[in-house]
Amino acid sequence: MDFIVDRRREALARAKQPLPPLGSLLGGRVYATDFNTDLCGAATVPSNGFVDDYDIPGWDTWFAHENTGSFGGVVYGWVPPALLSLADEGFYVIPVDSIWWVKEELRRLMK
Repeated sequence: MDFIVDRRREALARAKQPLPPLGSLLGGRVYATDFNTDLCGAATVPSNGFVDDYDIPGWDTWFAHENTGSFGGVVYGWVPPALLSLADEGFYVIPVDSIWWVKEELRRLMK
């Protein structure tokens, strides 16, 4: 996870992209994925690429990893408000439960 965070920080610095005001990020949601997917690619079109052909959301949304011992663990990511409907459409069409909106898991992570 540290590698991904470092690469994202470097990419933002190279692009000289200012971070958006924190207030504009309010209202997003957290998802989790365990990568236990059927690799069907069904979510790519409805999510407009938010979820790739391997049913995995973009790495630049990831912020935490939990080692559960299965499928490499669970990765948590955040969806900004502007992309919620696209992400939800993509998550919905995946025929296996490999991505879900986080509720209780977030409380456990915050401890």
